[in-house]
Amino acid sequence: MNNVHIIDKVLKQSEEHYVLNLSDIHIDSKNFDRELLKKHLDMAIERNATVFINGDLLDVMGAKRDPRSLPNDIRPEYNKAGASYLDLVVEDCFQFLKKYNDLDFFISYGNHETNIIKRQQFDPLKLLAHYINYSGGNVTLGAYTGALIFRYIRGKSSEKRLVKWFYHHGSGGGAQRSKGILNADILVAQNSWADVITSGHDHNKWHFPFTAKHLSPFKLEWNKRKVEILRTGSYKKKSLDFGWEVEKNFNEPTLGGWWVKNKWENTGNKERIIKTTIEEAN
Repeated sequence: MNNVHIIDKVLKQSEEHYVLNLSDIHIDSKNFDRELLKKHLDMAIERNATVFINGDLLDVMGAKRDPRSLPNDIRPEYNKAGASYLDLVVEDCFQFLKKYNDLDFFISYGNHETNIIKRQQFDPLKLLAHYINYSGGNVTLGAYTGALIFRYIRGKSSEKRLVKWFYHHGSGGGAQRSKGILNADILVAQNSWADVITSGHDHNKWHFPFTAKHLSPFKLEWNKRKVEILRTGSYKKKSLDFGWEVEKNFNEPTLGGWWVKNKWENTGNKERIIKTTIEEAN
């Protein structure tokens, strides 16, 4: 699967382009906060935003012989005799998302989707994207990790600027004390080309603006630039009684994601750049 994607956006001097950056929605889970996601997607319509879901849109833990969940964890509408559980989940997710066919979606894989591919030899995201695109929507699938590059074109001119994202769904445990923020400088060192670095997986949520320094190869001057590092939280509320999250004593997740706003800005030396700012989606 291609894991480098370029999205062209014509952006006038006075306009703003929003990216709604989410992950770990777990849309078919009993604990999914449907109203919160609806609120944010409705706002994305108002802002003409691009929606980037960085893995685990689906929960899909109720398939036969899946040791990660119990029968009581499965929503009753997916537990029908003679019907395919996975097909029912994909159909339900499609019915929810097709109301937002006016939005452009970039959806990458998380461990819940890749686990189903390995266990069941079935790709639920690929089928979901096919349904949405066939119905008139626009979904692009990304890999578990990769580069997402927004190429901004200023009005009718040929002037272009790039905002480069590195994404990885995430790995490891919950990091109860540090919330994973201790890896921020490592992420910047490994991905020095990126303007935005985003990951999810552990249902922690934070924003860390990191100032990176580099030597200009032309003027031999030190330059500084800001790298926005995002951990995208979740839309799945923590179970209150028992289960994996309770037994591991995971933190209560902070729900929602992040708005990444991009806009042209004039610098002091008459050069135009794209300024990126972050707002919480809560």
